Amino acid sequence: MSPEDRVIFIGVSSCPWESDQKLLQQVYQKFLMIPKPNYSSRYSILSHLFSQCMSFHWQFDTGVVSKISDGYSVGSIISAVNEVMTVKRMLQLRIHPLSSLELVNALCKRTPIYKEEEESFGQWWGKVPIARKRSKAIELLQLEQAEMQAKQQANAKRK
Repeated sequence: MSPEDRVIFIGVSSCPWESDQKLLQQVYQKFLMIPKPNYSSRYSILSHLFSQCMSFHWQFDTGVVSKISDGYSVGSIISAVNEVMTVKRMLQLRIHPLSSLELVNALCKRTPIYKEEEESFGQWWGKVPIARKRSKAIELLQLEQAEMQAKQQANAKRK
């Protein structure tokens, strides 16, 4: 490697709070936390995946699986769909339509994001420098907005 080369070092962790925080912040300059998907995100992901797999996905109730898949990561949902939607299964769709139970069984093999784990992520994220800077910026913005509203109300009373 030469000095002109640029290198991006990317690390992924499902338990970043278990690492040495000082060392972690020395190695990585930026942190990105990807939260678990909400209902509309899961619905969009499933709709997109099924549109690639089946030409007649309207027979499948994506909403039910979107509700059931609450608590699972995007990767878990995608791998469950890929496990169920094999080439053989896609060929059988016209005769034997896809049921929600097939996807639920595939999801059950994966580990969901538990509430305790999500809380640990939140606590860890609050200690990350970029998150602290962001929260300070939000507080300053809220103070400025409150001051602007107070000035507007004072001006309205004068008139």
